[in-house]
Amino acid sequence: MCNRVKQVSWHHVRDEVARADASLGSILNDLHAFKSQAGKSSDPAAFLYRVQYEYGSLIVNKGRFLSPACDLKEECVTCKNLKAATLNSPIPLAVILENSVEVFLDSWSKEDPRHTPLRLIPAGEMFGTFETLDLLLGIPSPQPPWSVSAGARSVWVLLPLGNGRLEAEIGWEEDGEKPHWEIVKKVAKSNWKVSILVFPEPLIRSMTPEDRLYRLILETGWKQSSALRHSALNQANFDSDLLKKIQSKCHPQLGPVYQLATVRHLLEIASGSMPGFQPFWKAAKPAGPFDEFEKAMTAIWKRCFQRKPGFDYSPIVLQPGHLSSTEDSVYYSFRCPSLVGLKMPEDVRHFNMIPWYAKRNLADHPEINYFAREGEFSGAFNDEGFLVSDLCSSGNGDNPRKLYMDSPFLVAGARIVGK
Repeated sequence: MCNRVKQVSWHHVRDEVARADASLGSILNDLHAFKSQAGKSSDPAAFLYRVQYEYGSLIVNKGRFLSPACDLKEECVTCKNLKAATLNSPIPLAVILENSVEVFLDSWSKEDPRHTPLRLIPAGEMFGTFETLDLLLGIPSPQPPWSVSAGARSVWVLLPLGNGRLEAEIGWEEDGEKPHWEIVKKVAKSNWKVSILVFPEPLIRSMTPEDRLYRLILETGWKQSSALRHSALNQANFDSDLLKKIQSKCHPQLGPVYQLATVRHLLEIASGSMPGFQPFWKAAKPAGPFDEFEKAMTAIWKRCFQRKPGFDYSPIVLQPGHLSSTEDSVYYSFRCPSLVGLKMPEDVRHFNMIPWYAKRNLADHPEINYFAREGEFSGAFNDEGFLVSDLCSSGNGDNPRKLYMDSPFLVAGARIVGK
C-alpha cells in the first residue's frame, strides 16, 4: 500500500477539509458529483487523492506536477493513478489540508544564491486555479515557470554555518551551493509534512457553472491573479514617477534598472502582494519544522561552542511572510535579495550605501525603515534597535535569542511594517 497517496471518497475527507476551512467544506459538500448516485459508485468523478509530502519536497517543479516519493517507488499503482488523473493539466487543482506550501521561482545557484518566493499559501486555500480555469474554459495552458514546495524552501538561517567544527558535527559543508532549507531538514529530523487534496481531471470536467466550487475557482483565480493583472499598469505609473529621481540619486554599482526594480519590490512587499522574510515564530504558523530545528541546532551549538566566549548565538530562521496588518513586519536584504528575474550586479560594493539611496527615493514611505552594518543606519543593531527587538524576542517565555550580527542577510536591508 502506498504510504504517501490515498484514493479517497469525499465522505472520508469531509471533516478534514472542514477543519482546514469550514466554508470550503460546505461548498464541496454541495458538489453534484458527490451528491449524485455516481458519487456512491466507482465513477472516477467521485474520487479524490489525499497526498502527503515531506518538508522541502517539490509538489510542482517548474510548472510540472510531481507525485511524492513513496516506498513502493515505480511499482506504486496508486501513484500511477494519480499521475494519470492529472495528466492534462500542468498543475492540478489542490486544496491544502495541513500546514502550508510555498510558490517560488527556483533561481538558487552557487553563482547566484538567491531565493525568489512568490507566495506562501496556508491550509484551507487552493492552488492550481489558473491551470484549472484554462482546462474548464478550453484554453491551452502553457507550462508555468514557478515551483511549489511542501513548506518554505526560501529560508535563511542566521548562523555562521561555515564554521569547521559545526560542519564536522552535523556533516554539512557550507560551500555556498546549498540553500538553507537543506540544513533545516538535516538537523530537524522531523516528520513535518504537508497534506493536500488533489482534484482529478474527471471530477473537474464533471463540474457545471451551477456548482459552487466552479464559482469559487473563478473567484480564487481572480484574487490570486491580482498582482499579475495590476503589475503592468503599476509598473508604468511607478516608473514614470520615479525613474528621473532614481537617475539623479542612483547607487553607482547597482545602476538605475536594478535600483528601480529594488524600490518597486519594496513597495510590493509593503502592499502585501509579495513576501518579505520574518522570524518563523512571528508567522501565523511556521512553514516548516523550524521549532524542531531551533531546538536541535541549539543543543548542537552548545555542545560545540559552550567554551567559546561570545559565540553563544541562537539559530534564527527567517521564512517568507506577507504583510496583512499593522502588527506585522518583514525584512528584505540588499545583500541577499529576492528580486524576480534580475541578478544583482557582480561588482557591487558599499552595501551600506544602498539604504541611503533607497530612503531618498522612497522618502514618502515611512513604513519602510533601513539597516546597515556600518554608517547612517547602523543604529538598528543597537540593543534598542529594531533588529534586536524583532529577531531576538522570545514569545514563549524562554531567554532572549542572541543574534549573529555578521550574517550576510544582515549586511544591509529594509524592515517593512504593515499599513
